[in-house]
Amino acid sequence: MIKIYDMRKQRGYAAVLLVVLMGVMGLSTITLYNSGQLTSSKMRQQNAADAAAYSVANIISRDLNFIAYTNRAMVANQVAIGQMTGIASWMKYIKQISGNLQKISSWAPYVGAATTALDEAMKVAEKAVDKFTKATIFGSDKVILGLGVAQSTLHIALQGAAVRVYKAVAKKNDPDVEFGGSLTAASLTLASLGKSYKSLNSKLHRTNEPKKGTSPKVVKDLERYDEFAEIVSNSRDQFSTRRAWNKKLYLPVIGTRLNANKVGGSNFERVQVSGNKYGWNWSAMDTLGIKFEAYLPDWTGTNWKWRDSKLFDAPIGWGAAHALNNKVNGNYYDYRRKGGRLYGAEKNCSRISCRWGSGAWSNAWSALLASGDDGNNLVQNIRTLQRFYTIKNRGAAFVGPKVTVLLEKPLRKANDKTRLWGQVLKDNGKSAQSRFDVEDNSNTNTMFAFSKAETYFMRPVDTKASTFWRRDGKTEYGNLYNPYWQPKLIDPGA
Repeated sequence: MIKIYDMRKQRGYAAVLLVVLMGVMGLSTITLYNSGQLTSSKMRQQNAADAAAYSVANIISRDLNFIAYTNRAMVANQVAIGQMTGIASWMKYIKQISGNLQKISSWAPYVGAATTALDEAMKVAEKAVDKFTKATIFGSDKVILGLGVAQSTLHIALQGAAVRVYKAVAKKNDPDVEFGGSLTAASLTLASLGKSYKSLNSKLHRTNEPKKGTSPKVVKDLERYDEFAEIVSNSRDQFSTRRAWNKKLYLPVIGTRLNANKVGGSNFERVQVSGNKYGWNWSAMDTLGIKFEAYLPDWTGTNWKWRDSKLFDAPIGWGAAHALNNKVNGNYYDYRRKGGRLYGAEKNCSRISCRWGSGAWSNAWSALLASGDDGNNLVQNIRTLQRFYTIKNRGAAFVGPKVTVLLEKPLRKANDKTRLWGQVLKDNGKSAQSRFDVEDNSNTNTMFAFSKAETYFMRPVDTKASTFWRRDGKTEYGNLYNPYWQPKLIDPGA
């Protein structure tokens, strides 16, 4: 017998399967959405940690760059003082020439009147230049004082600002991060920031007042001041370094000539001022003399060359001026002495002939008259070198400190739907942990993000890519005279 099944009894099975399938698909969609929300929250927290670490490293970079800028600004203002001292000396020299011309030609009709008018004009110009140089030196000296104070003030202020910046940047990037949780991520970060600035301060040195002594600290301070003064001297322009020219007039008598020699310059020197303390002076001299020279051999009858016959050395023009340390007593400066430490090209020469353009005293009579007439020509008293920040260990490769940031936030803040779905799964006896490892601590339901950054020095060396390249092509190491400090994120395990 053949049984016939009633197909109507199988109706509705597809609908049941469809409902089950749609439920599974819905659960999968919610699970994927939940995992995506957790991953997005974790990425946002990590980005906040990266931004906070980078921002604090940027604060340190700005601190070091500000020190470099202000050090360079102090050098520039010192050079400006040297220029003004040189201008005051040069103006005295020009005025002396006009006065000498007036005396020589006063008897001549028309010419005497012209030279007298010229001399009167030079007197007016000299007074105007004197006021200008005094005001400029006074202003530059005050600027140097202000820059030294600004260095110290900003360095201290930025240490406190680093904490505020770290918190503000983290909150801006992820409002859910917390700084007072049960696990002290904020405390660890603050301790890390303190360690970073301790490392930075251990590598920096703020100079003390320069003085004479043998203790390591005193010697190191004086070395740093001399290094700074060397940079100042090497930064002089051509006018301050050596303003000179030379003209020769050959006479009808064979082997004879007149040599008009103009030499002048400005020197920066260290001198002992009061007690055992040191200070720095600017001094300048300009001389012009005409000498009679003859083409003569040496005592052996050979080695013919032009020689100063010592028969004629006419002083034509001379002038001198100085800006003395305010701890120096009086206005007088002795232009005939050798004392004081020179810098720049003259530093290895103790002879007086090396001073003021390496040759102002080659016109001996003019220089002697300048030292006598202008020995008291004090343009302005100055404080000269001020306290500044420098690298503690000279010659060492100086690198900035590392900054570590650790952020935390409760998992419950990841997303409201995450909490809802977690409750749904909990009710069914299942775990809410997704396949993405976003929950760092299942006991505290807290997520953590860790990031590290550092400050480093990089001066461009590619001549085609930057206008700040070194002309010698050498690699420049970290220093506090060029502002090329910048932040970067580094491997957290570094």
